[in-house]
Amino acid sequence: WADLQDPGILWQVAVLVLCVGAAWMFARVIGLDRIATSGVWNLGVGGLRRILVPLLALVLVLMARPILAHWQHVNLLRLAVPLLGSLALIRVLAYLLRYAFPAGGIVAFFERLIYVTVWGVVALHIVGVLPGVIEFLEGQVLVIGKQSISLWLVLHAIVWSLSALLLALWAGGAIEAREKVGLKMNVP
Repeated sequence: WADLQDPGILWQVAVLVLCVGAAWMFARVIGLDRIATSGVWNLGVGGLRRILVPLLALVLVLMARPILAHWQHVNLLRLAVPLLGSLALIRVLAYLLRYAFPAGGIVAFFERLIYVTVWGVVALHIVGVLPGVIEFLEGQVLVIGKQSISLWLVLHAIVWSLSALLLALWAGGAIEAREKVGLKMNVP
């Protein structure tokens, strides 16, 4: 809150706006239209741009933060890093979900679930409550036979299993699309 009353906050806001704007311009200028729709990997221009902009903005903020730190506090830029990272993660997961499954109600449900989960974890991290939540989940133990399994470990297993399944479905769809394009090219 002290930073909000300091006029130096305007420098942080300017750097943040400049980083996001530069990322957006870079994504437009490099010719995503040609990259995304060329060859057999038809990624979709909109989807690629939606992923690339927050990733580039995150990289630019990470590069600008130590430079600006020589002259002033960079708490706003520190706050922007997990927010941009979570936005990039959400967009990557939503892109993979849309690519792996046909459009429908279940995809929309899982997209909302991803949004709420990622933003919730980031909010808990920013507020400083996340370590306490993790400690609580590690303290809740399920005893199965001679093994003790924490709720945190079960949550990890679910997340990684779903991630591996989503990645496998996405890769299978990409290979299938590549084969279809290859067959179309070989037909006289």
